Amino acid sequence: MKYWSGTVSKLHSTLASSSKFEVKDIVVEEGSIHNLIYKVLRLVSLKKNELSFLMSLVDTKKAVSMIEKSDCEIIFAPACSRVVYAGRKALKGKRLFYLSDATYHKMLGYYYNHSAHDQKVGNAWEQNAHNLAEKVIIPAGWAYEDAISFYGDSSDKISILKFGANMEEEGYKVVDVDKDVFKILLVGVDWERKGIDIAIKAVELLNETGVAKFELNVIGVNKPEKEFPEYIHFYGRLNKNVPEENAKLKACYMENDIFLMPTKAECAGIVFAESAMYGIPSFTYATGGTVDYVEDGVTGRCLDIKASAEDFKDAILESITSKKLKDYSINARKKYEDELNWNVWREKFERLVET
Repeated sequence: MKYWSGTVSKLHSTLASSSKFEVKDIVVEEGSIHNLIYKVLRLVSLKKNELSFLMSLVDTKKAVSMIEKSDCEIIFAPACSRVVYAGRKALKGKRLFYLSDATYHKMLGYYYNHSAHDQKVGNAWEQNAHNLAEKVIIPAGWAYEDAISFYGDSSDKISILKFGANMEEEGYKVVDVDKDVFKILLVGVDWERKGIDIAIKAVELLNETGVAKFELNVIGVNKPEKEFPEYIHFYGRLNKNVPEENAKLKACYMENDIFLMPTKAECAGIVFAESAMYGIPSFTYATGGTVDYVEDGVTGRCLDIKASAEDFKDAILESITSKKLKDYSINARKKYEDELNWNVWREKFERLVET
């Protein structure tokens, strides 16, 4: 399971760590038939469509069989509305806890630009999951109202359980504001959506102020084939499952002072939980679920989605000259300890099951 930056795997290990649960897997993997359906669908629709009820239909026999044979009292289904749809017959009467990083409808025009055909399929899968679920779990509040207004959930059916950091904890630091060089970190694999150009420009403007020297360290993308100033560094993608690369990732978090990611679309942003774990203040846009993970003026800054590189430069500079950056650092670590860790997630989930 390699989507959501390892979050599904982390959810699995978090539940397995509970003394109240015995975790058993029901895995319905995509196979060659799914790839064939996808390719044919893209071909006949002239690349307009990518979802099909056939995808869930081919899963039905296996999903129903595995659910019916399982002796599990609770079915926890993260990010798998298609499989829930496939196994809907066997799930009736089960205690289903459905988790998604948002609602499908809320993602349209934000993450997805799906055709009318795909929207019909995607919403049917999502609606079925909401209908069958005893609880719908989301990691941030931005999709809460949509779950009620569009999918018809009651307010007590929806629970907001914030994600934790997908890294092992190995210490943190309080950022020093009295220094000559500030290191700024950005972790993201999508150049456009993560606002890497904006971050580069903001750091360029910061260096022009002469207040201090600023470095930008970018993890997740390779260096493009063009020249960059010597204070811009690219580390490419670092795999947490490779010890040497994971060690480098941890070192980058520990060495940097500011986390800057002007992301234009974000359901939650586990990287904000990770930066908070290391006591690093975050600077980002107020979009999607970012405001649940970065408190504006408390653990960093969440700027208006129309903010420019100049605005990010001003926000970072003001936090340094006013000494607020140190407070942001302390508060970020506290937010991690109080909210943005998997122990808190597990405890809240245990209470949900018990109610």
